Amino acid sequence: MVAAVDGSLVIAGGTTWKDGVKLFPDGVHQLQPRAKKWSYTTSLRTGRAYAASGVVNGKLWAIGGNDTNGDLKSFVGIDAALPAINTGDLTEPLVYAAGAASTGGLYVIGGSRSGADLSTGIADVQFFSTTTHKLEKISALPDGPRVLATAVVLGDELFIFGGAVVDKQGATVRNLATCWAMNLASRTWRAIEHLPTPRRGPVAARLDDRFIAVTGGFGKATTIAPADGFLDDLLIYDTVADRFIPTNKAPYAALLPGFVNDGKYLHYLGGEDRQKGRSDAHFRIVVRGLIDAVTTQSRK
Repeated sequence: MVAAVDGSLVIAGGTTWKDGVKLFPDGVHQLQPRAKKWSYTTSLRTGRAYAASGVVNGKLWAIGGNDTNGDLKSFVGIDAALPAINTGDLTEPLVYAAGAASTGGLYVIGGSRSGADLSTGIADVQFFSTTTHKLEKISALPDGPRVLATAVVLGDELFIFGGAVVDKQGATVRNLATCWAMNLASRTWRAIEHLPTPRRGPVAARLDDRFIAVTGGFGKATTIAPADGFLDDLLIYDTVADRFIPTNKAPYAALLPGFVNDGKYLHYLGGEDRQKGRSDAHFRIVVRGLIDAVTTQSRK
């Protein structure tokens, strides 16, 4: 999990590989911008990856996920005044759900009850209150269960991009290009422009009051590509025109890279860039310059 907490970049948990073994580190690290150095701040008390996460009122929240021992039915909140940590329990395990921060809490979209059996995927759209610590279903995805999607709240809507669905036998994974927007007040849905190609594990970040950046994932790079692979296209979704604007490529292709807007820079770091591997790279681009470029292009 990567987030900007009170202007500082924070990495919490995640996964890595060493000697062919998948590891779930429990550390929380904070970037010291001037020194360009990551500093260890605290422990999550357990490893945690593939959680629905987001920042609400200066605190990074992670809902569900899994660790070395299996799927988690708990949540954790990491305070801006590190290293304060608080945790609590959910009623059921949840992994590979998307998270989108909003006023008062976190929208939690889809996911699976088992990381080992993605045919247990759910279509629930839930809201986690950061005040009551309750996770409650508020709606359902229009087209059924979805895992490894990405989501952003912008204005009065929740935007959902990509993901995958797995058949009940757990044998076939079908990546999704479909995208949706839910009105937060009425909880009504509308279909929006599809992604150029189906993909699971993309990431998204709000750029401003109009544009959302979407990148990464695993799927076909083009509609005629012979096989799936890690993706590096950087797409800007225009919420006014309801269309994706292609831009330059991301620095490298990856599934679930960290993708964070800290107010000045859009950061791209880590992620799965190869089978049984993770990247330690970290790139950034000035947000204002990217917005100016796509604004000019959107007028064409």
